[in-house]
Amino acid sequence: MGRKYSGHRPENKPVFVNPLDMDFEKRRMFVPITYGAPTPPVIVGRDYLRVKNSSGGELAAGDVVVLKNEAAGDEVTTTTTEGDPLVLGMVAETIADGAYGLIQVYGKTTKLKVDGTEDIAIGNFITTFTTAKIGMKASSGKIAFAIALEAYTTNDSSGVIDALIITPRVLSSVDFLLADGSVPLTGSLDFNLQQAVDMVVMTVANEAALPTEGIAVGQICFATAELTLHICTAIA
Repeated sequence: MGRKYSGHRPENKPVFVNPLDMDFEKRRMFVPITYGAPTPPVIVGRDYLRVKNSSGGELAAGDVVVLKNEAAGDEVTTTTTEGDPLVLGMVAETIADGAYGLIQVYGKTTKLKVDGTEDIAIGNFITTFTTAKIGMKASSGKIAFAIALEAYTTNDSSGVIDALIITPRVLSSVDFLLADGSVPLTGSLDFNLQQAVDMVVMTVANEAALPTEGIAVGQICFATAELTLHICTAIA
């Protein structure tokens, strides 16, 4: 039996129940009841693996590591391969060479080491960099193991950012959709010359000038101001 309250309940004041007044089964979980606006959820879950450091040197918190090719499957090392498919996660504590320690493989961290040569913005995926122990902004086709929760744009490998460690996965163009559902183009766009003999690309000054009349389905238009490519898919 809980204690009874009467009268006005102040905003956001918890109503407490004395566990001694409850039966044994109910004592197993005691959660205060709060009145008023709910508190936003906070990400607190983190997952770790206990693995052996086989990198040949000491590892520190924030270092990016990959799974080492060993039958036991419990050893990690560093990499200088961009987008290394064996990326495992981030070191959570100092681990001497040959010793066992914790690697964070899921959840929020404030210690991820990154390079900002490719500007990192909040929400960007992170992959492995060509400098050992460091992460970088990931592009389509690369394998990502984290999402940036903090920007870093300095052209060096000294960045330490907040990030969300995720299960590693290969990124596709779908992961880079813009708000309007289009896919931004980066780098060059190649066409098979034989197939493109009869292809005509219309150029317009900007996206606002995209034609609405006298255009056929399949017509390609390039907006020079925004550097975006558009294909007509339907005629109104």
